[in-house]
Amino acid sequence: MKKIILALLFPFIAHSTAFEDSIKVRSFNKSALSLELRLLEFEQVFSPVVKAQANWDLRVKIRREEMTFNAYATFSDDNEALILVNNGLLAHSEMNVKLLDLFLCHELGHLLGGAPKIIRRNGKTSWSSVEGQSDYYASSVCMPILGHANSEVIEISYQMVKIFAELRGARNLPSLEAKDESTVSKTIQGHPNLQCRLDTLMAGLNLFDRPRCWYNPSE
Repeated sequence: MKKIILALLFPFIAHSTAFEDSIKVRSFNKSALSLELRLLEFEQVFSPVVKAQANWDLRVKIRREEMTFNAYATFSDDNEALILVNNGLLAHSEMNVKLLDLFLCHELGHLLGGAPKIIRRNGKTSWSSVEGQSDYYASSVCMPILGHANSEVIEISYQMVKIFAELRGARNLPSLEAKDESTVSKTIQGHPNLQCRLDTLMAGLNLFDRPRCWYNPSE
């Protein structure tokens, strides 16, 4: 097997989007090597997709000194599309290849998910899809490309929101049996609540309409 070297250094980061949880992870994941190899595989699979759809070069890199549970989509000074994964996310004891795929697919959704996109403070439209749209893209487009069966995506989606809930110390966990029935008057650009995120992942998987708990189609 050829030796694989993942880049440790990367250019200055700007205009990033990220998960909202920044709790430091101190546990150690024994499958770290397989997770790092998966980052390279993900880059190899989606580099031609990103190039064809957006004419960007895609790079997936590890931020080795960052032990917070987080990942980012951003751009380098050389205008490369970057997905940056903190070492703290890889080190989480529950992280596995399938779950990592969902995190990576969410970040790819910021790059390729399309409208609705984030509106900056100056009123201009960002390159990045809003958080809800990134979740929707992850389960409707990206995870199927990686070959994950529907049953796997359901399990992984629940695992992801459960980890977020536990990191926040939430008393009530999101449920596959429940739904967020709220209706927003304005599309949420940031992260919806975890039940809404789970609903969105399930809607994308089944190609249903985007949930109104974060999306207002009249805008």
